[in-house]
Order: sequence, then structure tokens, then C-alpha cells
Amino acid sequence: MFEAFDAALIDSLNALVEEQNYTKAAKRLSITQPALTQRIKKLERLLGQRVVCTGSSGLTLTKTGELFLSEGRQIFATLAEGIARLQKRTTLSFAAEHEIMSLVLDRGISFLEQRWQLPLKLITAIPKDAVGAVAAGECDFAIVDCDEIPENLCRIEVGTVSYHLVLPDYHPLLNRTKLLLNDLESQDFVAFSPYTQHRTWFDQLIEASKLSVNLRFDGVLSELLFAAVRDGWGLAFMPDFLPVPTGCRSSYIGNLPKRKYYVLTQKSRMNDTFKSLAKVISHSFHDQNQK
Repeated sequence: MFEAFDAALIDSLNALVEEQNYTKAAKRLSITQPALTQRIKKLERLLGQRVVCTGSSGLTLTKTGELFLSEGRQIFATLAEGIARLQKRTTLSFAAEHEIMSLVLDRGISFLEQRWQLPLKLITAIPKDAVGAVAAGECDFAIVDCDEIPENLCRIEVGTVSYHLVLPDYHPLLNRTKLLLNDLESQDFVAFSPYTQHRTWFDQLIEASKLSVNLRFDGVLSELLFAAVRDGWGLAFMPDFLPVPTGCRSSYIGNLPKRKYYVLTQKSRMNDTFKSLAKVISHSFHDQNQK
């Protein structure tokens, strides 16, 4: 129910209920009243239901609002218990690929930094290096989609990512009412660089579907791949949390699997604090089942 929300919405709803006034709650959050109103509206859009009602007795939570705030407060309570221990450390480091890092930075991670001033060190790394860094104790945790992990690590699933096909906006395949994998036979493609999580998924998909395609270009960053698609180098499978730019269009293909992502840490470090960190990060992922 709550897979795709901004963690700061918990704070907003909590402040509104406790202050019983939009102006006071906004002041407490150091934002404007219109900004708070927009946050509450955003929350209601995400949940598909109202979360607060205004009556003669003041502001009250709906059943949906109560459930949302109860879960949010539990997350915060668990985090608060362990946050003091974490703050005693110089940094709390995590590793992830550039694209996954960009997904969680604006939501879960930046929220942790802002709310608790938790010092975080962000390390961009390919999956194999990220797993190795956690296993060696050089990094506190990592966000990866690796199915196999060393024995001294454990993982918590934090979300799924769907992929779609990105094409230049003049491509003839866009005239099809429904695209299937077989329609991509002999097409030109661009893809992420080898050893990245997205490239691994791409290679596995092409091999499993027994497609014969031409890989004409690879790149590290999504901006390079989008530019290559726009310039006619080929099509691309891209995670759908990346906005499709002008000059490109996207299309979903039936029966494409979703990719599961996990937070990894050493078994000795897997406590309630890290479980709550994983919970916050999981809210940064767009689960297509919620759309």
C-alpha cells in the first residue's frame, strides 16, 4: 500500500495531527502552509484515499491515515533507537550503482541525512565491487540485485524495478498496438556498460529469449544512452524510474520480468536499525504493482 511515497510525508502528517493546525504544523516543519497542503494532497493521491478530515472537533485521521501514520511512527521509533549509536561513527557508508543511487538519494537517503543529520558516505560501485566492499567490512551496506551473496552477508528485499523499451519518437515499432519480445529480433540496441546491474539483466534477457540483436553502443550513464537512442544508434531497455527525455518514447513489452533489489549488510550488523534503514530505502522504489 505504501510502496511509493516520500518518507518526509510521515513527518508532515504527524505534525499536522499533533498541531491540529496547518499554519502551526508548517512552521514546525520549516515549510510554508501551501507546501504542507501539497504534501498532504500528494499523500492522498499516492494512497488513493483521504488521510485527514476536518470537523467541529478539529482535524482527525481517517482509517487510512491512522494506518499510514502508525506504520510511519514505527519506522521512526526503531530508527531513533539505533540512530544515536550510528551517529557516534564518523560515517555510515553505502554502495550502489550510479542509477540506483540516484533513485534513492532524493528520497530515503537524503531524508535520513536531513532528519537525523546522519553522516553518510556514498560510494558508486558496480555490483561485484559493492558486495565485496560490504563483505570485507569496507562499507556498511549496499543496494544490489545480486542473487548470490557471501556467507557472512544477509539481505533484505527493498523493492522491484520494471523495465521498458525506449525508442526514438520516429521509430516504426511505435505503430504496433502491442509489442512482444519477438518483435525485437535483429534490432539495433544500446545498453549500459558490462558488469553493471542493468547490463547483466539485459544480457540475461537477450540470452533467455534467444534473440539476435546488434549492440552498437554502450555507456555508463543513462544520459548517454538516451542521447544514443535519440540519435538513432538503437533501442534501449531502461529502468522506468528514469524519466524519458524529449525525442524518445517508451513502450512496455508483455511478460518482462521485474528486477528485485536488496540491501546487503554483514550478518553481525543486521539489527533493528538496519532493518528500518532498509524500510526507508524500500519506499524509494517505484513498484509497478501500485500503478
